[in-house]
Amino acid sequence: MNRFLKAIIILPILFSSACYDYLDKAPEQEVDINVVLSDYASFRSYTDYLYFLRKDYFEWFHRGLPTANSDEAATTNTNWMDSFKYKKGDNWQAPDYKSAYELGYAKKPGNKEYGKESPVLANAMQGLRVANTALEYFHVLTDASEEQKQQIKGEIHYFRAWYYMQVILRYGGMPVIDQTFGPSDDINLSRLSYQESNDWLIDEFDLAIELLPEEWPLNELGRANKGMAYAAKNLALLYAASPLMNPENGHNYNLEHCKALCENAIKLFEMEQKGIYRLYSLNEYDDIWYSKTNPVSDEAIIYVNFKTREKGDMKVGGVPHRLGGFQFFDSPTQNAVDRYETINGLPIDEDPEYDAQNPYNNRDPRLYTNIYVNGDVIAVQGSKEFKFEPFVDGLDDPTKEKAGKFRSARGGYLMRKHWPVGVNNKANDWNGWFKPWINYRLAQAYLDFAEAANEAYGPTGAVPNTSLTALEAVNIIRRRAQMPDVNSRYTASKDEFRERIRNERAVELMFENQRSHDLRRWMIAPQVMLELKRAHITRNDDGSFRYESVPLDNIYQAIFKERNYWYPIPYNDDFLSASFKQNPGWL
Repeated sequence: MNRFLKAIIILPILFSSACYDYLDKAPEQEVDINVVLSDYASFRSYTDYLYFLRKDYFEWFHRGLPTANSDEAATTNTNWMDSFKYKKGDNWQAPDYKSAYELGYAKKPGNKEYGKESPVLANAMQGLRVANTALEYFHVLTDASEEQKQQIKGEIHYFRAWYYMQVILRYGGMPVIDQTFGPSDDINLSRLSYQESNDWLIDEFDLAIELLPEEWPLNELGRANKGMAYAAKNLALLYAASPLMNPENGHNYNLEHCKALCENAIKLFEMEQKGIYRLYSLNEYDDIWYSKTNPVSDEAIIYVNFKTREKGDMKVGGVPHRLGGFQFFDSPTQNAVDRYETINGLPIDEDPEYDAQNPYNNRDPRLYTNIYVNGDVIAVQGSKEFKFEPFVDGLDDPTKEKAGKFRSARGGYLMRKHWPVGVNNKANDWNGWFKPWINYRLAQAYLDFAEAANEAYGPTGAVPNTSLTALEAVNIIRRRAQMPDVNSRYTASKDEFRERIRNERAVELMFENQRSHDLRRWMIAPQVMLELKRAHITRNDDGSFRYESVPLDNIYQAIFKERNYWYPIPYNDDFLSASFKQNPGWL
C-alpha cells in the first residue's frame, strides 16, 4: 500500500510529550475516545499536535537552511546535506533520498516517520490525518464554550489547508484529503488538477478566516489567527496564479487568482493600519529575525518557535566552523550577491558607476545586512577583531578543504541575515536568543501584491478598493531599505517590471525558503541554476584585492530538468488506484 494512502487511512491517536499518554489508544481499547475528546483540554491537546508538525529550519539537526536548494547558496557538505541532494535532481527517487528533509519519507526508529526530524511531506500528511480526525470527532466536544469551539475549529481548518498546500505545492494536484479511511474501505481516488485542489484549499482558509480571532491574548502567543490565515491564503493564491500551475492556459499567469490575491492582501494592510503588524526600519532590520527581548517581531505573520533557542539551534544559519559553528553550513553564491543593485537603483551590469574591483561599495544596504563579504568583521573578543578571509590562502579560502577541521565558505561569502553578532566562540553569546523561523512576513505581502497586481493591472494600474499599485508596493519595500524608487526605465510595461519585482523578491526574501519555490512556479529554474558561481579573490602585494567571478566546482552545480518542477510520488508501493498518475518524467 502506498505511503500516501497509509497516511490517511489509520485513525491517529498521537500526542506530543506534553499531551495525554492515555489517549494513545485505539477507540475500542481501554479509553472511549468519545468521552476523552468531549473535554476541551484533552481535545485541544490533541489538535495542538498540528503545531508540532510544522517545519522549523533552525532546529540544530538541519545544520543548514533550505536556501541552498536554489541559486542562493552552496552547501559546504556533499555527503548528507538535504540541499545537496535536492540540487542533484536526477536521483530524487533513489532509496537513500527517502530520508531527506525536503524529499521522500524519513524512516527512523522512534519517530514513526513523522516529527521534527522528518520531511515536510511526511509531516504534512500526518497533519492532514490529525486535522481530519479532529473534525470527524468535533461533535463529541461538549465541555467547551461556543467561543472555544469556534476558535479551535478555525485552527483545524487553517492547518488542514496549510498542510494540504505543502503537499500540492510539491506534488501538484492531488485528491482532496478531507476524511480518514478505515483499512477495509474501498478507496479509488483520482488526481485532481492543481486548480481543483487549490479551490478546496481556498475554501478551507476562508473558513479559518471566518472562525479565527484577529489576535490572541499574550499567553496564547503563536496560535493561528486571522492574519496567519490571510497570509497563507496569499501564498495559496500566489502559487495557483503562477505559470507552472496553469498548463491549461499555456503556463501564463491566472489573472483571476491575481485579482483575488490583491483583494486578500489588502486585509493584511488593513491589519497593519491597526498596528497589529508593521514594517521595521532598516535600522531595525536585524530585529526581524532575532532578539534578546522580543519573542517574535511585529513584521512576522506566520512563524514557528517563539521560545529562546539552545546553543545548537543558534549555530544554524551561517556560523562557520572556525567560529564555533557546525562543520556543515551554507555559503551564499556570487549569483545571489550580484542581484543586489547599486545604491543608484540599477543592476550592477547597467550602472556605469559600478566598479568590479570594488564590488561591495555603494550597493543596496540589504547586502550588508544579509551577507558577510571579504574583510567584514565577523567576531570580536575584547579588542581583537576577527575578519572574514575568503581570499586565496585566507582563513576562509573557498578552495581549501581541511578534512576533520572545517569546511570553507564555498561561495566566498557568509550568511549574516540569521546570525546575531556575538553568536560565536569568541564572544560566546549563544544563549537567551529568540529566533523564530518565519514562514511569512509583512514585506512579503507587499511583494506578493506587487507581483499579482502587475499581472492583472500593470505596473501603475488602479487596483480596486485600494490606492496601492504594483509599483508603489515595491517602492514601499525599497524605501524601507533606503533604496531609490524603481527606475522609470523598468516600469513601461508589465513584462519589464516583472523582472524587477522578481529581483526585489530575491533580495528582500533571501535565505527565507522562498527562492526554490519561486524558481519552480515561475518555470525559470533550469536557466537560473545553469551555472552557479563563487567569488575568487586574490590578495595583491600591496594588500589590495583582485575580484573575479568563477563557476563553482561541478559537484556544487545543480541538476534541474523539466521533471524536477514536480516531486515524484513515492513509488516503493502500489499507487492509490490504476487511475492515479505519476508526475511527468518519473517512473
